[in-house]
Amino acid sequence: MSLPDSTDQMYLAYGKCINESLVGGTSLGSDRLHIAPLSYQAIPLRSTTNEFYQNYNIYAFGNNIPRDDEPLLSSSGLGYFTAYTTYLANIDLSKGVKLQNPQAVQDAQADVLDKEKQRSKAVKDATESYKDDYLSSRGANSIDAVNNANARWTELLNEEEQKGIIAQLQDFRDRLAKGASQTLAEGYNMQAVIIDPDTVKQVVSGQLTATPTPSLCEPLYALGADLDSVASQWVTSFPAAYPNDRTEYLQKAHSFEFSFEDAATSTWADLGFSTSTHHSGSSGWIFWNHTDETTNTTTTTNVDVTGSDIQGKITLRMWGHQVLDINYGAWYNGNPAATFKDLYASADDSVKKNILEQFKKVLFAYGVEITFKLSKSAWDTVHQVRTDTSTSNNSMSIFGCIYSNDSSSSSSNTTSFDSLKLTSSDNSVTMLAVNDGVPLVLGAIASVFDAGT
Repeated sequence: MSLPDSTDQMYLAYGKCINESLVGGTSLGSDRLHIAPLSYQAIPLRSTTNEFYQNYNIYAFGNNIPRDDEPLLSSSGLGYFTAYTTYLANIDLSKGVKLQNPQAVQDAQADVLDKEKQRSKAVKDATESYKDDYLSSRGANSIDAVNNANARWTELLNEEEQKGIIAQLQDFRDRLAKGASQTLAEGYNMQAVIIDPDTVKQVVSGQLTATPTPSLCEPLYALGADLDSVASQWVTSFPAAYPNDRTEYLQKAHSFEFSFEDAATSTWADLGFSTSTHHSGSSGWIFWNHTDETTNTTTTTNVDVTGSDIQGKITLRMWGHQVLDINYGAWYNGNPAATFKDLYASADDSVKKNILEQFKKVLFAYGVEITFKLSKSAWDTVHQVRTDTSTSNNSMSIFGCIYSNDSSSSSSNTTSFDSLKLTSSDNSVTMLAVNDGVPLVLGAIASVFDAGT
């Protein structure tokens, strides 16, 4: 089938950045590509998580989007979105932005102000005392200079954004106290809001049109198509027999192969992988954990998948996919090097390019499979872990996706071993598609601002 140019670019670069989904991306001229291959690395279609946080890299995309009341800093961090939810719950869209319960709004504002004071202190504490906890809660297992620099930048920028929001909240609270009208002026913009799913759908489908000077209820961004309708077709048409019978899936899914020239003699770096280690720690790109249930100790074993163990290609299959534009609202802050000059100047050199990124297109997909071939020895090791029944708490990491035989696990970051298909005839491993009704953010294209503008 014919694909849009931007999608071609994504696919052609996929093989070189599949393992850089959260650590950098591959330079594509003025664009950069980010890939999040599986659902827990993608943005779920829920109102409190379906937000793009402008110009973030590691903590902007994937499973690191903050959820309602989720600690943002560490296991000791503070959630502060409840106040927003309460605040917005008192705004009736059918009547413009007239407040239904001013007292509840004032109480919510006071709560926001109090939490912000605590949060400012928590930001400082997190970067000094809770670094490991912070990254652990965001999906990483250890810390390095680049990850810490990104984490620090994210919190600094987020804090700077919140200062402006708090100032606006305080201003509105003062106006209410002085007897001002309870109807907000058109264009009164909170910059960062969480809105209900119905409003998101209306904006996405074009039923609700954003104004040039938005009200409090305009979302941070709108996608350039009716994703809800498109994605529902993917979900409802997905073969009911999958994965027990993959015949229909293999016949109708869109399939793409990414070959590595001279892969048998290449290193991970030659293949475009940033290092030979997993992005979140010292373990390899494929490794497994075995838990001794008697002593409750866990041993991590690396599978030696070097360049010579990857047999030349990765196959990507998608049941449905579509590239959508990202249209930003009037809250948009522009080039952070200009808008946040002091913050940008103080950022580590290692993250300045990432800071300048601005997502402009996103690739949504559903029913995604990834297949790759290993050497016989590497495949045997993976098979051993996959079929080991001596413990009920084995887990394996493959390209950042965590598989486990622990059926009691409720973690959204863990997928059952049943979702791994191993084929001995060609030593292949297939990461099976997850038919859970949630489209994935498979990749995105971002422009890079000029630091001098």
